[in-house]
Amino acid sequence: MHTLDTDEIIELDDGSYQFLERRANIVRLRDTANGDHRDIHIAELARIVPLAVSSLPPARITETLTAAPSTRVDSWARHVREVLFGRVDDSVEVRAEYDPSAHSLERRVQTKITEMSRMGTSTSRATIMRKIKAYREGGADALVDRRSLQLHGPLEQSDADVLTALAQEMSNQATKATVTKAKLIDDAIYRATSTGQVVNIPSRRSLYRYINELDRGRHTFGRAKTRQSIAGRPDRTFKKLWQAVAGAEVQVDTTTLDVYVRTGSGKKAYERPRLSILVDVATRSILASTIRLEATNGIDQVSLLAQALVPPENRPDKSDHRAVVAADNPQANLRSAAELALARNARPFVFPRRVMMDNGMDYAGRDFRAAAERYGIDISLSAPVTPTGKPFVERQFDAINTLFTQYLPGYVGPDVTNRGIDPELDDLLTPEALYELFDDWVLTVWQNRPHEGLRDRMTPSIKYSPNQMLAALSEVTGQLRLPMPPETWIELLSTEFRTITSTGVSLHRREYDSPELHPLRRTHSGRVDHGGKWEVKFDPYNHTTVWVRGRDGQLIECTRRDADAIHDPFVETTVRELKKQNRAMTARTNAEITGTPIHRAPPVPPILRPSDFPDDDITDTDTFNPDED
Repeated sequence: MHTLDTDEIIELDDGSYQFLERRANIVRLRDTANGDHRDIHIAELARIVPLAVSSLPPARITETLTAAPSTRVDSWARHVREVLFGRVDDSVEVRAEYDPSAHSLERRVQTKITEMSRMGTSTSRATIMRKIKAYREGGADALVDRRSLQLHGPLEQSDADVLTALAQEMSNQATKATVTKAKLIDDAIYRATSTGQVVNIPSRRSLYRYINELDRGRHTFGRAKTRQSIAGRPDRTFKKLWQAVAGAEVQVDTTTLDVYVRTGSGKKAYERPRLSILVDVATRSILASTIRLEATNGIDQVSLLAQALVPPENRPDKSDHRAVVAADNPQANLRSAAELALARNARPFVFPRRVMMDNGMDYAGRDFRAAAERYGIDISLSAPVTPTGKPFVERQFDAINTLFTQYLPGYVGPDVTNRGIDPELDDLLTPEALYELFDDWVLTVWQNRPHEGLRDRMTPSIKYSPNQMLAALSEVTGQLRLPMPPETWIELLSTEFRTITSTGVSLHRREYDSPELHPLRRTHSGRVDHGGKWEVKFDPYNHTTVWVRGRDGQLIECTRRDADAIHDPFVETTVRELKKQNRAMTARTNAEITGTPIHRAPPVPPILRPSDFPDDDITDTDTFNPDED
């Protein structure tokens, strides 16, 4: 993790300095030569303080692996976690032979060697100790065998399909009657082959071994009552609902917003998007957010950690992207660059030390867990089907609906009884505009709004805003956590593989190019597992830039080939008028078919200004009731 030892001398370009204090985002240093003071922003300090040399593979390397290497990494990660902590996951009990309080590490390693030998996998003490050292340094990512990146087998995917089918059948057994292993294997084989794809089915003996490995104390073939009790039990101990350190616990969850956005393509012209947020318990700050139309997955949710670890000051500029969004959504009223800069500087950086999440596959999957482990972030699982396990993030969604969502065009209401007539006919926003608006609202409204749950403990009549609480807590710290540099942001972005043609790379129907791509055009990348295509990093919330990884590992920045088109004369007016005419034609056609006259709605006032919102206090209690109005 990129940290700064406050007791060590800090070597900068103009001399040696010693850390004195930190106030919000400003760090004060003292020149060791003449005693002069120097104030520097924490984001700038993160850029000039060099990262420690690391031998770890690139971030999110497991995302690009094919089936067999990915399975080997998952298998080794399970073995290493059991040796270190006594159990594979929070959902199972500590196995007696791996209990750290009863057995030394050396004894647990020897036990694991014997167990793997019984399973048909021969290993040695040196191999396991090397895996343990790598896991401690970089989590599951560090267990990747780099030699496997150039290997590809046509039958590797078959084993992964069978394992997935077995896991799904075992998961379905949680609330069903107990069956034999033979019956479950038959159901899993039928599931794996029902799609019509050619699947390499292992031997019966191997399938029994896979079942024993996947069961892990879930009592899949034991008493049904015991299995149902285990399935409904939270995978963690009860926690305190109050934190005194910013970032000590952050809660993450996803909800469907009560508003329509226009999609512009597909079977439906409008949909309700899904919002994911990362909330700090100590300060009620919204540290990160994502908005998606489709169901989220683990790769998407890594963006939440990327936003939390890398502040906007250390991310690539997206002003051109916001200009395109503003031209396509004139009703959005986005904040100016100056307003955003002031708001970002006022919000101190918070490092998420522990993430509280539910058992959803998008969070509990390998991608999100591996990213958290890489940067030293602990993970805790909340009790399933229990909103009180994450009361702060659940209450935050209700506040977002009250203070933000209901002010948007296309608001559908919290339920059917409160729904308006044809909200989809409003002047809907695009998903990109909704994300930018929500980010603006968080920075300028939510972070500066007094919160009922942030009262002074010595003087309860005083309420603090999230930014005020962050500033107060940031002055009490034992270790100064620095934000990650811009390179980390790019490494944590989503990855796809593309061919570099004479016109650059094509991604999501957009074309990107750079003069630095010229030596790589129409060449093979060397990645046999991806057909010689090149690795491309992209930000789903910035369509103006992508990054292509070159032969020596450097990231080449490529811009959209039509990026300057938005500045052409009359483009903004023409696009807006065409969309207005299309909506008017649709409304008239619907009115003629149904025989309903068209009602003229009053003009929609500008949205998302702090003065438009009520001054009701936001509260969150330990007894959150999701059914309460």
